Amino acid sequence: MFKKALADLKTSAPLRSSDRRKLKQRVLQSFPVLQPEEGDLLVPDGVQSQKFSTHLEEPGVAYLSPEGDPLWFTIGKGSEELIPTVYTLWKRPDLLPFLSTPAPVVPKLISGADLMIPGVIQHSPDLVPDQLVSVTQYHRGAIGPPLAVGRMAVSSDTLRSAEEKDIKGKAVYVLHTWKDALWGDGVE
Repeated sequence: MFKKALADLKTSAPLRSSDRRKLKQRVLQSFPVLQPEEGDLLVPDGVQSQKFSTHLEEPGVAYLSPEGDPLWFTIGKGSEELIPTVYTLWKRPDLLPFLSTPAPVVPKLISGADLMIPGVIQHSPDLVPDQLVSVTQYHRGAIGPPLAVGRMAVSSDTLRSAEEKDIKGKAVYVLHTWKDALWGDGVE
């Protein structure tokens, strides 16, 4: 989604304190695993909003930290669904269910590919199609930090069946990755 530079990037503007409180409340409601005190970490004072269009001309809004790191985004006209960025997932790695993939797959994801079923090594249980997930790198039995955010294309039952029946196809439609154009707008 963000493999090319953002088009029609507007100037970022600080959120009013009332809008920041609403955003923080939306985050806490959308992600019930969060404790109320974590709201300030994930929606800090001085958060800014910035409208953009993707190279596919899809409108969106990015919510940026005071330092300019993208923390959340919405995609699609009038969309209210908040999607965490990789920056946010590094602060709270367990915010989303996960899938892990071997190191050779990561560059393909960063170049804009979706995660295919054969590339999944481990995954959270009870995944359903269209659910937001993080993609991590598998490393010697350990799960690495989140490197991508996407939507499930299949259920975890399909992933389990794929191990036995050699099922192919997409596992995750990738929305945002480490080192993509949205990431590049942040401060490394």
